[in-house]
Amino acid sequence: MGELLTRSQSMLDNKLQVVIEVVAKALDVSANDLSPESSMENTPSWDSMGHLTICLEFERRFGKSMNLDTIFTTTSVRDLTALVP
Repeated sequence: MGELLTRSQSMLDNKLQVVIEVVAKALDVSANDLSPESSMENTPSWDSMGHLTICLEFERRFGKSMNLDTIFTTTSVRDLTALVP
C-alpha cells in the first residue's frame, strides 16, 4: 500500500512540475518563482493575456482542449495540475 501511495505522489509531483514549466514558459518567468499556490491573484505577470497564453500552451503541451468554462475557472497552478491526464 505504501508503494502505491509513493507512486501516486511521484506522479502528482511530475504533473505539478510539468504544469509549472508550462506556466513559466507562457509567462516568461522562472519556474523557481512558481508553486502550486501560484495564481492570477498572486502572480503579477499572470494577467488576462498571460492566462490565455497559459491556456494555449497547456492545450499544445497536453493535446487537451479547454472550453470557456474551464478557461475561466482554471486560474492557478493547482487547478491546471488537476486537468493533466
